[in-house]
Amino acid sequence: MAKKIKAIKCPQCGSTKQKRIDEEHFECLNCGSGYLLDTDDITINHNYNYNTPKIPAAPVNKKAVGIFIAILFFGFVWLMVSGMFSKKDSIATAFTNKITWQNETVSQVFTDKNNVIKLFIVGNIGSNTRSYNDKENKKLYWSVYNVASGKTEQLNVFTDISETISLGDITLKPLNDGSIYFVFKKTKVYRYDISENSFVYMNNDLEQTIDKLKTGIASIEINQSYNCLDIVSNTGAKISYFPSTKIQMQYPDKGTTMPNAVLQTKYAVSNSNPNYLIQYQAMQQSGYPVFTNPVFNITFNEKEEQVNATISNQDAERAFVKNHSILPIKNRMHKLIVLGNNNDNVAVAYKENISEGEKYIIELLDNKGSVKWNLKTNFGLIDHTNNTLSTKNELFVTANKTFYLIGTDGKITKTINLEEITLEPKE
Repeated sequence: MAKKIKAIKCPQCGSTKQKRIDEEHFECLNCGSGYLLDTDDITINHNYNYNTPKIPAAPVNKKAVGIFIAILFFGFVWLMVSGMFSKKDSIATAFTNKITWQNETVSQVFTDKNNVIKLFIVGNIGSNTRSYNDKENKKLYWSVYNVASGKTEQLNVFTDISETISLGDITLKPLNDGSIYFVFKKTKVYRYDISENSFVYMNNDLEQTIDKLKTGIASIEINQSYNCLDIVSNTGAKISYFPSTKIQMQYPDKGTTMPNAVLQTKYAVSNSNPNYLIQYQAMQQSGYPVFTNPVFNITFNEKEEQVNATISNQDAERAFVKNHSILPIKNRMHKLIVLGNNNDNVAVAYKENISEGEKYIIELLDNKGSVKWNLKTNFGLIDHTNNTLSTKNELFVTANKTFYLIGTDGKITKTINLEEITLEPKE
């Protein structure tokens, strides 16, 4: 039977009236639409009722269709654009009033006269708004932050420093005289008195009261090994200066008489592998030259078991060590760090082995070596100096530029990042 192939219908209005443009391209004579013929999808229809009248397709209002499509298109664009702007506005609002510490910042933990753990911070502050950064990025601030309460108790700007800084320009360290010292570019020195909550610039007083410094100060460094300031004058004269007692000497390791020295219990890490915790007692008095880093060596027997700890005569004399012993601890310790101690306890961090990826374990021990609590951490690195143990046995630890407050039960109670501390500077 012969097959009748219907003419291709217009996909827009269904009309079979078309004008052939080329082999596969047609134009509808009813609505004016152009369309292509898909040769792989030709429908063959059989129509045996040749007398059925053809119903003309309803005319399409091309203008109305165009207006409708335009409304949909512009409405969609408006929704997208307005949403983008509203998000940008909300982000800008969130960051405009949040002023925090920036990258070039140093800090030092301490306990105040009430045994509250605090942070002394020096650095640049700023926000995510360019206008504030352009105005403030050359200003240097110092601050005192209460770790437990999360409040900034003091925030002041350095009025005599107005230049771009880097971490190599600033040094912040405590001495045993109850003060924290800040040195800027090895030429300016400042002192924060913990008991008085006061911060003073020291250069003028040093140059006026010390004869060797009347020509001016060429360089200043903080010497924690003897708890003093090492100063060089513009003429090359060198002195070691103890601010609280105003003692000055050329060689602090020669020592001097301490009128009111007391016997204090200290802790050190042995110069061996594995490490051992050394407990020693030494005569000390703040403001006087006492060596704080005596070296203890370990002697072993044929079975590689530790026998005793030894100290050189020189270190024993300049550190005023009276006695020492190895604290009996069951665990084998590597990369041992003394985090802090008080009269009854000592906090340490160590690794069980030296394999790559090993994490630190933190322990609180009593002064006999018994473990009070043990905390396994994910810390690969721990700062050696910016840690403390309060008299209440609260432990503050610095690891990977993050601060952790550990409670008396050995659990982390607070995590602090400097860039998350919101500040309100005085304009």
